[in-house]
Amino acid sequence: MKIIRLLKKSICFVVRPALLVRVPRLITAAYVESTLIPRSSTPPGHPRQVAWVGSFLSSLNESRGFRQPFKKLADNERGVALVLALVMLFLMSLLGSLIFTTSTTEVQISRNYRSSQNAFYAAERGVQYAYGDSNVYSSIIPGTTNSVNVPVGGVNLQVGSSNVAGTVQYVGNGNPPRGSGVDVTQYQANYYVIDVTGTGGNNSNLEVEAGNAKIVPK
Repeated sequence: MKIIRLLKKSICFVVRPALLVRVPRLITAAYVESTLIPRSSTPPGHPRQVAWVGSFLSSLNESRGFRQPFKKLADNERGVALVLALVMLFLMSLLGSLIFTTSTTEVQISRNYRSSQNAFYAAERGVQYAYGDSNVYSSIIPGTTNSVNVPVGGVNLQVGSSNVAGTVQYVGNGNPPRGSGVDVTQYQANYYVIDVTGTGGNNSNLEVEAGNAKIVPK
């Protein structure tokens, strides 16, 4: 029985984690064996007690092979390179798609900005045309024809994909603007509103409104 107690005490130090599954079975066998063999009938060195200890140690040695499949499975590195290659391929594909989306968005933003700038320049071109073309104002007769479409007389203001169109409308007359340097007793000003819309492609357009005054004799 001293041998049995020593074996029971040493199990927690000898048995490895992979053998814990078999420990309860071994302890149960030891308990049953010690119960079936009375102390008085099994003095130290008795053949039955020695045979049982040998059987216990043999079972303990056989249980060492229980962890071998798990050790082989843990040490198996086959397929690791394939998994790493697939992970890297996924990451590179994700990075490539992000770069492609970003570049496409930047190109679209640049295209829209260029179109809006073309529309703005077209509208400015229309305003400058309306300021300087005398045919525009000679076509307006206050009280009869108060507005005219621009450009007039077959003038083409289209440049590339940008173009401009609009109206010049007579809104009334009054004293000349301050700083004009004319005698207000002899001259007056006819006031007009210039409203033009420039287009620059990609459905971009920009509307510009400006005022103009033409000084004429009273």
